[in-house]
Amino acid sequence: MKTIIYTAALLICSAFIPSGKALIKEEKFNLEMHGIVKVAIANTKGINGILDSAVITVFDRANHLTNTCYQNKSGMCRFSLPLNDEFTIVCSREGYVSKTVYVNTRVPDRKMENYHFYFDISLFQAVKGIDHSIFNRSIAKIIYNNYRKGFKPKGNREKINKRLVKEYVKHYNVHS
Repeated sequence: MKTIIYTAALLICSAFIPSGKALIKEEKFNLEMHGIVKVAIANTKGINGILDSAVITVFDRANHLTNTCYQNKSGMCRFSLPLNDEFTIVCSREGYVSKTVYVNTRVPDRKMENYHFYFDISLFQAVKGIDHSIFNRSIAKIIYNNYRKGFKPKGNREKINKRLVKEYVKHYNVHS
């Protein structure tokens, strides 16, 4: 008799649980990316201004397009990346040299929460006579830094940008 009651109770309870779903909802955590796309104006001061109409495309580890983000009027864009995955982000605009950034959203299990990462990226105008091949690969990696308890960039982006600004200044001084 007890077996029949337990079996009936189990059947009644399982009727209210959706098939394949766990009783405990697994919370999804993200890395919220907040960015501004600027134009790298090559002059002696290296001033940057907001670049209108830039597009940010996000690709997953298998190189499938997962998101496309357009800037708003103030040059800002925002998108989310799920934790514990890898992404390639390409920032582009017609007439400008695209830049690529690798993002690894892996975090230790005990650090699962929502994170925010703020960035700005400067695009150079595509100009004949200037070698832009350095941008054929990722200019930076964004990874979790356990010491700082958040996501931080790694790479030579500052050095790369300074080198190209010098090339642009030299180019414009020769061609003006």
